[in-house]
Amino acid sequence: MADTSSPKLDELIARGRRREVSMPEVLWGVIGADLVVPMSGEGIAAMPVVTEVDGVPHMSVFTTLERAAMVGSRADRSITLSGRRVIEGLQPGVGLTVVAAEDGGLHIDPETIARLKGSLRRDGQRDATATADGELDAGARPRGDQAGGPAPAGAGAGAGRAEKAEPAHAHAPASPAPAPVIHPAPAGNLVASTPIGNATVEASASAEEFARLTSVVHQIEQLAPASLREGYSLWFGWVPIIVHQTGPAAFDLITPDLLALDGSWTRDLSLPLRVLAEQSTLLAEIGLPTGASTPSFRDRVIIEAGAESAESVYLHRIPVERDDDSGWYLGISEQDHVRGELRACRVADLLRLRRTAMQLLALPDGTMAFLHGDKLLSVIDANDQQLWPPANAVPESVEEA
Repeated sequence: MADTSSPKLDELIARGRRREVSMPEVLWGVIGADLVVPMSGEGIAAMPVVTEVDGVPHMSVFTTLERAAMVGSRADRSITLSGRRVIEGLQPGVGLTVVAAEDGGLHIDPETIARLKGSLRRDGQRDATATADGELDAGARPRGDQAGGPAPAGAGAGAGRAEKAEPAHAHAPASPAPAPVIHPAPAGNLVASTPIGNATVEASASAEEFARLTSVVHQIEQLAPASLREGYSLWFGWVPIIVHQTGPAAFDLITPDLLALDGSWTRDLSLPLRVLAEQSTLLAEIGLPTGASTPSFRDRVIIEAGAESAESVYLHRIPVERDDDSGWYLGISEQDHVRGELRACRVADLLRLRRTAMQLLALPDGTMAFLHGDKLLSVIDANDQQLWPPANAVPESVEEA
């Protein structure tokens, strides 16, 4: 994005601090804005900056690149994401700190984040009911304010709602969620472990991926002990890695089972790490930064009927407005071909349908790539300039593919 600032959000947060607009109005402004996310680490070890607010971990985001520089050495680069994507990607138990003007901003607690996610899942729009707004108002406050403080006299539309927070907890308890299905790691995997406070965290991967696994574990070592809880997740490129408690002071790292895609999990981190390494390698060969354009494993891909098995295919990434759409299209590029019907699948489905395509998915909008069988032939950018193979390389012929 050419302009990564959010001046309208700055103004909205400032008006919220002055009680000229309700806090729910501010929160929905956050969802609709572009946010700058400072990151530390490279490739599979990339992580956002997390700080604690009243003992609760909060991910830090900023309304401008200039303000993102405030984190100093805790980050080495920043990426820009929509507020909706940031909120939907937050793990349970983690809040959000939005840093706006020099002395302003907003703390959003984990419970309010969960309510925002629920509203977005229902219809993608603001839930305008008074009860929902009251719950949101009680769970967000300007940076620097003390939690639970009374609203000042003469406040605006959100005034006085903090006292009405009880209804958010007065409903009958929901039925407990079924225990997740977690598949064991293969017997030949290696295990890396690290202590965090008085607890131990273990992770498993194949011998081929063990070096990358240790990089992940090194990043986990940086977590504050208070962050180590069931369900805490960190996004490594295209997939989340989740903390799963196995004992009073014992935790495993798990990830979605990307081949089953049935809601189950696995202790084997080999596959997501391998794919992420392939994506990072291609980006490095082309000279592009990692992390800025990587879609989620559950984002949508459009596929032409028959493209999963056709010999010659192409992938094209176009800009999209939906946060759950990768922008990728997989089509058949054979001569005199008439385009067939289209269908949607998820990014992770390509592991089964067209495995070679996985290495391409972190490439930016406008990119087009050509495959012959399982061989990558070329990659061009939005201006038809060749990105891969390098200009001085001699590509293999189709006959050798």
